[in-house]
Amino acid sequence: MNYQQTKTLVEQRIAENKKRQRFLSWIRALLFLGMIGAVVLATGIAPHFWWLFIGLLAAFLRVVVLHQKKRDHAVFLQHRLDIVRFELGEAPSPFAQAKKDTRYSHVALDLDLFVETGVFERLNRSVSPQGADFLAQTMQEPFYDVEIISSEQEVTREWQQHMPLIHDIMAEGLAAVNQYGQSPELHNPKFKPAAWLPWALTTLGLGALIGQFFGWHYYWLVGVFFGNLIVISRFKKETLQIGKQLAGQEALFSAYSKVFKHINNTSFQHKKLRDLEALAQHAGVGLRQLAKITNSFEQLFNLFVQAILNGLLGYELHVLSRYKKWHKEYATSLVNWIAAIKHLDYWNSLAIWALNHPSFSHPEVSESFDGITAATLGHPLLPEKTRVSNPAHFSTAKNRVNLVTGSNMSGKSTYLRSIGINIILARMGAVVCGSQVKLAPMRLLTCIRVTDSVTEGASFFYAELQRLKDIRETLSDQQPTVILLDEILRGTNSEDKYLGSKRFAEALLQYCCIAVMATHDLKLSELEQQYPNSIQNLAFESDITNNALRFDYKLRYAVARNRNATYLMEKMGVIDQQH
Repeated sequence: MNYQQTKTLVEQRIAENKKRQRFLSWIRALLFLGMIGAVVLATGIAPHFWWLFIGLLAAFLRVVVLHQKKRDHAVFLQHRLDIVRFELGEAPSPFAQAKKDTRYSHVALDLDLFVETGVFERLNRSVSPQGADFLAQTMQEPFYDVEIISSEQEVTREWQQHMPLIHDIMAEGLAAVNQYGQSPELHNPKFKPAAWLPWALTTLGLGALIGQFFGWHYYWLVGVFFGNLIVISRFKKETLQIGKQLAGQEALFSAYSKVFKHINNTSFQHKKLRDLEALAQHAGVGLRQLAKITNSFEQLFNLFVQAILNGLLGYELHVLSRYKKWHKEYATSLVNWIAAIKHLDYWNSLAIWALNHPSFSHPEVSESFDGITAATLGHPLLPEKTRVSNPAHFSTAKNRVNLVTGSNMSGKSTYLRSIGINIILARMGAVVCGSQVKLAPMRLLTCIRVTDSVTEGASFFYAELQRLKDIRETLSDQQPTVILLDEILRGTNSEDKYLGSKRFAEALLQYCCIAVMATHDLKLSELEQQYPNSIQNLAFESDITNNALRFDYKLRYAVARNRNATYLMEKMGVIDQQH
C-alpha cells in the first residue's frame, strides 16, 4: 500500500471538507439573518411573513444538520490522516494501549515484546483497550491449537484484501480510543415504569398547558407540573444508577455502531467473517440506539430538562422506558458485540502487519513436525535493507542442543530473538520474517536477560540460577519446547561457568526440547564430538581487515575462531593500543 499517496488523497479530502463547512457556515448565517427579518416583518406590517419564517427555520435546521455531519466527517478524516502518518513514521501511535502489566513473562522481557518500538507497538492497531489487551495477552500466551492458528491465518489472508474497510473501521473506532476498559454489564432496572405511564404524564402536562389558552386556572398547570415531578422521583434512584453507568459512553457506542455499519456493507467467505457480518447488522442498530439513549440520560442532568421537560412531559420516564425496552432486546448481546470489536482489532493488527511486510509469509504449522525449519529467518523489527536472515533447522529428534559461538556484536543474540519472536508470531497466526518456515506449535522458554532484585535479596547470579531451575522444572512434563539461552552463568568464574554450562546442556538432552545456546566459551564446542547426534555447533564470525571490524551476520555450521573484544577496547580508548 502506498501510504504517501494515501496521505495526499486524505489531505485533499480534508481541504474539500473544510470548504464545504465554510460554505454551510455562511448559508447558516444568512438563513439566521433572514429569520430575524421575517420575524420583524411578521410582527409589524406583514403577518403572512410568519410562513416565510417557518420555511427559513426549516432550511436553517437542515443546514445545521448538514454542517454537523461535515464536522463529524472532518474528525473521521483526521483520524484517517493520523493513521497514515503513523504508518509513515511521521506521528506517534494513535491506537489504544494495553494495560501496563508489571508481571510480563520472562519471554516477553527477554524478547523486548513490550518495550517502546518493540514488537507489540509495531504490531498493534487496536482502537479499543480490550483489543489491545487481547493482543498483548495472545502475544504472551499464543495459541497451541493448530486449527485455531490455521484459522487465524486464513482470516488474516482474506481480511487484508479489504484495506479500505480496515482503515475506515480504525478511523471510526479512534473516535472512542482508550474508552471502556472492560465489557459492561448494564443495570437491569428493577423498578420499571409501566408502558402507559410516561405518555399519561405527557398527556396531563400538555393538556394543562393548552388549557391555559382556554381560561383554565393556573392551579391546574402547577398541580400537574409538581405531580409529574413527584411521580418521576419514585424512579430517580434507577435513573441515577443507569445514568452513572452510561456516563461518557455515547462516543464509544456511536463509534462502534459505525464500525459495524461498515462491516454490514461487505461480504466475506471465511466462516468467522461471515459470523461477524451476521452479527454486525444487529449490533449496529443496537449500539446506535444505545448511543442515543446514553445522550438522553446525559441530558437528564440539564437543569432545563429537570425543571421544565420533566414537569410538563415526564421526559425522564420516556428515557427510562426506552432504556427498559432496549435492555430487554439487546442487553445480553452487548458482551458479544464488545468481544467482536476485540477480535476486529486483532485481525486489523495482523492484516496490516502482513500488508506492511510483503516479503513475510505465513508458516506451515503442524503437530506432525518435530521442530522448526526455515530456509531463512530474520528479526522482523530490523529494516529490510540491512536485515540479514539465516537458516534455521532444529529438531527434537536430532541436534537438540545447538551451541552458537561468536565474537561480540556478531549476531548471536539477534539470532536467538529472531527465533523466539517468529515462533510467537507463527503461533498468533501472523506472518513471520522468513521463508519456507515450518514448525510445530512448541512452547517457548528463554534465559536471555536476567536482573537482580535488591528488594527480594536476589543477586544476579542467584536470579539466573532460579531461572534455569524453573526452565528445567517446566521441561519435566515433556511438552515439546524451544529454549533460548544467551551466555548463561556470567556471574561466576570461567571454570565454574564452563562446567555448569556443560552439565546444563547435557541435562537438556533428556527432554523433548530444542535448545539454542549462545556462548563465548569455545571449550563447550567440544560437546559436539561427545554427542554427535544430539549437539551441534553454530557460529557467527567477525573479521578485522585493514584495522576495520566487519560483520557479515551469516550463520555457519562451525565454531567461531575470531575475537574482537581487545580490538573494540582499543578503538574506544578503554585500553591503550599496542604497536
